[in-house]
Amino acid sequence: MASFQLASQQSWQVLVTASQHSNIKVRLIADALMQSFNGQALPEPLAGHLAGAVRTHGTRGPVDSAPKSH
Repeated sequence: MASFQLASQQSWQVLVTASQHSNIKVRLIADALMQSFNGQALPEPLAGHLAGAVRTHGTRGPVDSAPKSH
């Protein structure tokens, strides 16, 4: 989820939403994501559900933990 620049809560919501829409357990989706880092492609229905969930829960801008001074 880091490649989408999602916060941890957003990442969790993406997994839950994709799980609910695909009827696949969260742990199986997480496993498929880990496998994709090893070169295995995500199954198309799951990839589509994940893409939709990322769009739904949005992305945040560049990670910047330093507070802004005015």
